[in-house]
Amino acid sequence: MSRVKASHCVIGEGKLFLFGGFDEDDKLDGYVYVLDTTSSRWDSRPGHVYREGHSAVYIGDGKVLIYGGCTSDVTERQEEFHGEEMLLYNTVTCTWEAVEQNGTPPKPRSRHAATLSTNGEFMFISGGLKPEKLEPYDDMFAFHIPTSTWGEPSQFIGRFDHSLVHQGDKLWAFGGFNKETARISELTWFDLKTYTTGTTLIHQAQKDDISHIFVQTGNPDFVLDVVVPSWSWERVNPWVGVYDLRNLRHKVVISPNLSYLLNHTWKISFFTNGRLYLVGYALTEETMDATYDYELSHILSINFSELCSKQHSGSWTSDFAKLLFDEKFSDYKIYGLSQNNRLARSDIPFEELESFKSEPIPVHKLILYSRWPHFEMIENSGMAESQVGSLFIPEPVKWVKAFIEYLYTNDVHDRSTDIVTGLLILSNVYRLPELREKALSWLNPIPMELGEVLMVLSRARIAQEEIIAHNAAMICLQNWGELVRTEEFAQLDKEDIISLCQLASPTSSIVDTPESAQKTRERSAELCNRGDHGTVNVDSFPVSFAYRNSVMLNDNWIESGSHYSTATSLESEER
Repeated sequence: MSRVKASHCVIGEGKLFLFGGFDEDDKLDGYVYVLDTTSSRWDSRPGHVYREGHSAVYIGDGKVLIYGGCTSDVTERQEEFHGEEMLLYNTVTCTWEAVEQNGTPPKPRSRHAATLSTNGEFMFISGGLKPEKLEPYDDMFAFHIPTSTWGEPSQFIGRFDHSLVHQGDKLWAFGGFNKETARISELTWFDLKTYTTGTTLIHQAQKDDISHIFVQTGNPDFVLDVVVPSWSWERVNPWVGVYDLRNLRHKVVISPNLSYLLNHTWKISFFTNGRLYLVGYALTEETMDATYDYELSHILSINFSELCSKQHSGSWTSDFAKLLFDEKFSDYKIYGLSQNNRLARSDIPFEELESFKSEPIPVHKLILYSRWPHFEMIENSGMAESQVGSLFIPEPVKWVKAFIEYLYTNDVHDRSTDIVTGLLILSNVYRLPELREKALSWLNPIPMELGEVLMVLSRARIAQEEIIAHNAAMICLQNWGELVRTEEFAQLDKEDIISLCQLASPTSSIVDTPESAQKTRERSAELCNRGDHGTVNVDSFPVSFAYRNSVMLNDNWIESGSHYSTATSLESEER
């Protein structure tokens, strides 16, 4: 099953609706396909409705609104609802029906953008191509779903193949092409209150001439910016960013060349249940040489819930904070390691345990019991710690104090990289997902001080947070010449140095950029003037490494080797 110019949308929890487009025989397909991400299986439903270049918007109750598109190649086939611009598909009953339209409908179009308002009452459409012309409309329409009524058009932007998002009082247009078929990189907005438009440039966003897929997250403030190869012949280093529309910022959250994104063509990207899903097929000699797209047989999911969730602390945090580290009313003590370095458990002999303990930290059992499931388990089980009224956490005391402060305040702000990466480790040790999300959010983007980058890399590996570790490794490789001269690099264990070097692909080489080459010449001249003999030629490292670890699935059934991830750690499940 392959599709070109199809449309898709998320229908309910964990399901994707896919309809229309061209099949492998270059003919329009009348089937409807539903992907269940829970079972990783496609469900196909036959039909005689044909479209390409249309939009699909889920409006609730199992209903999908289809608008526009073309039906150019169905003259010899029996087609239902020929000439109807708007259709409704019921995913529960598997039936089609035409939608009565009141008001003045838009002129026929294809490859337009459509989105649902945040309150679910309106469908907005923008732009699109005029019939039989490579010329885009520059209008915007709002369709009131409860009354099936079109509002008056407003002038917006002339684009096609773009994306539309409703956020607050604005519609945001991402990507697409203008009438000169030039790719658009800036964001354009339409104010629904003042009926004014404007363009916003976000300097952090990368400007390039490659295809971006903009994915809505369910939180209107955040839009994912996905760059992956959409065609077998494209040579793209995949990466993922996120637009923060409330603060007008952009940041890269998955750096290029993450192994799980490589060696595939990803045709569909969507977001549901806090996860980004990519659907496509593996690149092999057969698929790379084909003149058409292959079956949508591979699926990858990455947890992005910590990036797109809204976290709020109640008033209780300020109340609990008053008791923090206060011996008054405290009824329990916690100890950490007296030293600042993390030790392996084998390095702490039981008979010498007391000598490793820090000064006691006064805490309150009620607060720990309500905030920390591990502590609740200790108390309920009657373990020795519950009898003696104290607990030893074999981690540096500065981490332990920060951990206790989090339990009292629900906050990790105003912390150092050392403390936050320590909290990340503790969040995984004690299975505290909210703390983990806060730590990951703090670490996006990663601090650029190379010593701190090495710290993030090392501790993300300990916490098994693969994406954060990958992003840190990319920064290391991009700054290799400077990195290897740092004190922190000299203190790395041999195993860590080998692991970092092995991230480079077998074809990687050490090269000089023009800037670093000049530094090399200056350094060489300095050595020669001092009578030394030698050259410094390690100044940069090309970012071209890749893991060779692909997923293999069968036909239309997504059955084995599917990769699923936590926010920064990808795991493999067998289906």
